[in-house]
Amino acid sequence: MREERSLNHAITRAFFEALQSGLWSRKPDPTLFKPLTSDDWAKLYKMSALQTVEGVVCDGLQQLPAEALPPKGFLMKWIARLQQIEERNAWMNGIIADQVTFFTQHGLHPILQKGQGVAQFYDRPSSRCCGDIDWYFGGKDEYKKAALLMQQHGQEFKFGHGYSSSYKWKGCEVEHHQALIELRNPLVQRFLTNLSQRRAYAPQQVIFQGVPTSVPHPFQNIILINAHILKHMVVYGVGVRQLCDAARLYDAVGQQLDPVTLKDTYRKLGMLKWIYSLHDVLVNYIGLDRGKLPFDHQPADSRADWMMEDILRGGNFGMYDTDDEKKVGHLKKSERVRKFFHRSSSMFRLAPGETFWSPFTICFSKIHR
Repeated sequence: MREERSLNHAITRAFFEALQSGLWSRKPDPTLFKPLTSDDWAKLYKMSALQTVEGVVCDGLQQLPAEALPPKGFLMKWIARLQQIEERNAWMNGIIADQVTFFTQHGLHPILQKGQGVAQFYDRPSSRCCGDIDWYFGGKDEYKKAALLMQQHGQEFKFGHGYSSSYKWKGCEVEHHQALIELRNPLVQRFLTNLSQRRAYAPQQVIFQGVPTSVPHPFQNIILINAHILKHMVVYGVGVRQLCDAARLYDAVGQQLDPVTLKDTYRKLGMLKWIYSLHDVLVNYIGLDRGKLPFDHQPADSRADWMMEDILRGGNFGMYDTDDEKKVGHLKKSERVRKFFHRSSSMFRLAPGETFWSPFTICFSKIHR
């Protein structure tokens, strides 16, 4: 799929058209789909799946006129996959409600990070591919208490790198975190801690199957989501699904945020220059209305096209690389090392602190748990 990641390729343009249609509930341009062959449709489905947005893309495709729809076999496959996504979302929402009830009974009040909390800002939350569940526990005491509980009641419990732990709850992957907003740059950790604990940013409530669940304040939430994208983009890469999360969150809360404070926060975290390029990606490729962004655009040295090509190359969190399809064993690993350094050289221009410190922090976190 090397050629399909070109931003001007017919399959890529059809992908973004269907994605934006599903994400923003608008009619797609049928002329972008009528010329597609069966092989093209297969590649379009694969691209959607690699980016874990096949549910949202399917929503967009179903708004096409009959003459522009994919062959019946592909359409049925897509709709069946959408149904699986919807069922998993309902199941995961039940897991969240179950866990909140359990935590509350034990005097714990975690905050739901990312994932299902952000999905609530979608027009159709059930179409978003869900991953695992992430909980933030404020303070070491709460985190340790939760860890002890899950060692007793969870399955396959283990401490992860840094200050996190993971386990399975009724078959669902769950992670606990001591940090609400995570970056690897050690020079911004004190600021992040203060930002996470600021009383003015009270958590909000989302209802999952009748159970009120805490999610971050919008100001913290947008920084959390964007910092999460940056953190993964520096090292492993990130997927289109994460961009959709940021776009939907900006659309919902962008105009509620204090632009001066938000811009200053991004600057103190060393990510403001990168944020401008991210905003370009969200507007140019994901379809976000630029008027929904909280502060003005600065177009100088935007790396939006490079960022988007890198994301298309890597798939969800960089787990797949279209350049590596035919490479196996140590050659593939060496190629990934090369691409890590290549990405780092590009990312250093946009977020030098996070890029510089990431490899050191990763190595340190493997030792200090």
